[in-house]
Amino acid sequence: QDFVNNMLAWKINTVRVPLNEDCWLGINNLPKSGSASGYQTAIMQYVSLLRQSGIYVIVDLHRFGLDIPTDNTVANNIGQTRLMVFDDYAMMLLGDKLYVGAGHFDMATPYFAAWYTLDHMALPAAAKANIRRHEYESGHMYYINLDSLHAMKRDVSAFLEWAAPR
Repeated sequence: QDFVNNMLAWKINTVRVPLNEDCWLGINNLPKSGSASGYQTAIMQYVSLLRQSGIYVIVDLHRFGLDIPTDNTVANNIGQTRLMVFDDYAMMLLGDKLYVGAGHFDMATPYFAAWYTLDHMALPAAAKANIRRHEYESGHMYYINLDSLHAMKRDVSAFLEWAAPR
């Protein structure tokens, strides 16, 4: 709790929590000590503590491999399906609200792959209504293009206003 109090004293209102895919899934001999469920619990407790303290949380997963099968069908494993959505796109999760942003000219992680995945997940209508998608006229790091940066700031601000608990 002390570190959260320090953040609040420094007027920090948003924290990015990067996730380790291998630790989250318990693959590739990770985590080295403990278990995937222990890692997940620690992350969820940290996110919960931050949110209870009034700090916005950006949960971030950058991936370096793809789980999309060669026939482009969605994998049956819910872990793989879920991770495909987060494949190196800017994303924020607040409660059950999701922001996804991507650049049109991103050749490393094409935005349409995320849209395809979101469109083909068996999500209930209520869950789909909680997803906000934003595209920017830029590449992979769309925030370095000033027009895209301003658009992203506008979109993220609107998302936080809409998604943040009151």
